[in-house]
Amino acid sequence: MEMWHADSCGERIADPAARPFKDFIAETLEPWLRKLNPVGFYTKLTLWFSADEHLYDAHCDMADGMLFQLQGEKIVEIWPVPEERGKTLLFDHAYGTSRMTAPGQRFAVSAGQALFIPAGAMHEVVVASDQVSVSMSLHMGSPFPVMELCRDLNMMSGPGCVLGLPDEMMHRDKFRVFYFEPALYRDAQQAQMPGPLRDALLNAVIRPQGYSRESLGELLDAWWRAALATPCYPGPYPHPDRLPT
Repeated sequence: MEMWHADSCGERIADPAARPFKDFIAETLEPWLRKLNPVGFYTKLTLWFSADEHLYDAHCDMADGMLFQLQGEKIVEIWPVPEERGKTLLFDHAYGTSRMTAPGQRFAVSAGQALFIPAGAMHEVVVASDQVSVSMSLHMGSPFPVMELCRDLNMMSGPGCVLGLPDEMMHRDKFRVFYFEPALYRDAQQAQMPGPLRDALLNAVIRPQGYSRESLGELLDAWWRAALATPCYPGPYPHPDRLPT
């Protein structure tokens, strides 16, 4: 049950039961999150009830997460984050057993304990038949979908310029989406987009005929300046009505 979901656009879900946790997040975590995430961020709080040999199949999340066990016990197996994730700036958030070839590490999380699960790490959650489990997960970060960036660039570029993306980047749900992580560049200057990220996007975005690489670079710099001036984080998944045209 998702209790609270908020991002730079404001609250999207706010269950009254989440109020004490929301206040704690606002007072304790948000000042720190604002420093780490220069274009904005999201936080998501979810309450989980599980029993009777419940299995949550292996999956991975786009943002770092903390699992807080409130009652009972969960067995969580976590596989290492793929090394290639640290070698690219446009991350492919995709589920796949290829990420689980190395042995996973199993944790028995009991009431009163918490477990950190890093972004991109495949993990599987099991509740035994003799357990009634109540837990809460908190996810936070700013994985920015490349499709949303492309949409912003098209809005900024004006009539007659339609920028696009390769077919493999045109995914928009929790099972697969390409994104970049603005938090990696929190210390970058505001005048232009950080060079490595700029180059990666210049190589990924498809330009119309006659639209130069230099013009796209200037547009990316303008987007970066605007995003830092007015945090514009849209959430971790592209909205289906906001596809690049």
